[in-house]
Amino acid sequence: MMLDNQQTRAIANRGFVPIAKFLLKIGLSANSVTLITGLSLVLIIICTIPFSRFGWALLFSLPLVFGDALDGTMARLTQSTSKFGGFLDSVVDRFTDATIVGAYIAWAIYAGQDSTALLAMGVLATGFLIPYIRAKAESVGIDCKVGLMERTERLLVLGIITLLAAFGVVDAIWYGMALLLVLNTLTVLQRLVHVYRRDAV
Repeated sequence: MMLDNQQTRAIANRGFVPIAKFLLKIGLSANSVTLITGLSLVLIIICTIPFSRFGWALLFSLPLVFGDALDGTMARLTQSTSKFGGFLDSVVDRFTDATIVGAYIAWAIYAGQDSTALLAMGVLATGFLIPYIRAKAESVGIDCKVGLMERTERLLVLGIITLLAAFGVVDAIWYGMALLLVLNTLTVLQRLVHVYRRDAV
């Protein structure tokens, strides 16, 4: 992988402990924070990116993206980790990921950028396949934490695309989506080959 997600999460978790304690003190649960941050991010994205408000998208969504570690930190602090909590977090992650790429599809359609819209549709499809293959593999007893593009890497590329677009480099959206599609497709193939080889052992 391009980034070590476990180390990244560990650093984020330590940094978010004071915030997590505050949220627990005012009566919020880990699951409620999962829903609040996820739905808030979705609302911000659909109100900004389709209308070329890339700077506002970054400004308001970045704290929520980093805050994704809050719910897990809160659950650990209260020793209330649960299968449902992990399930809910995964569902909300898929929803927010799809919203971000979907917002770029909407932007491309409004802007008459048909090729960008097609690329983004490919990114959306392969972005769903990556976690699906892992989940399906794990359901049959095969570990599948392999591949270039985990969620952290995909969000990083989308963040860079949005940052460049906010500074007027709109062509970065086409190139970024093309790069994402290639890397996502490679990750899908990596996971398929991995599962095939593990099953053949």
